[in-house]
Amino acid sequence: MKAPLPPIRETLHLLEEMLQYISQSSLTQRPRVNGQLELGIADRPFLFACNLYGINPRGIPERHGSSFAVPVASAFESLASLSLSCAQDLINNSEYVVDLREVFSSSLILMEKLSGRLTTLVEVSWEPSNWLQIVLQGLHHEVGACSDLQL
Repeated sequence: MKAPLPPIRETLHLLEEMLQYISQSSLTQRPRVNGQLELGIADRPFLFACNLYGINPRGIPERHGSSFAVPVASAFESLASLSLSCAQDLINNSEYVVDLREVFSSSLILMEKLSGRLTTLVEVSWEPSNWLQIVLQGLHHEVGACSDLQL
């Protein structure tokens, strides 16, 4: 993972706190801009937010394949990607293991809380068997590392 972990950890804690205040309908559909649900170029979260708040976008981020039209699907896919990256870094013995563990566990907790709020089926673009295999390897590696410690 290339990004500094403490800001990611703090952001996940903030997202977990914010989730309890987000209405059910806001999880499954975006707010309307000017009374209309606009999709297309503005379907990407950054561009949508710029459009919603009337900001002229600069430095448009690269597009990554995701389900941007449904906020909960986009959030879940991003958390799945983050947790996968954390698990891979734990398996590869990252030097930032303490912060990495916190980000990893926070991302899994947030995924659980997010999916627990759903009352309808939502299509998510991910590979659950691949994700699960790597996440379990990361957890197994961590359990092995903890059992190697002598108290």
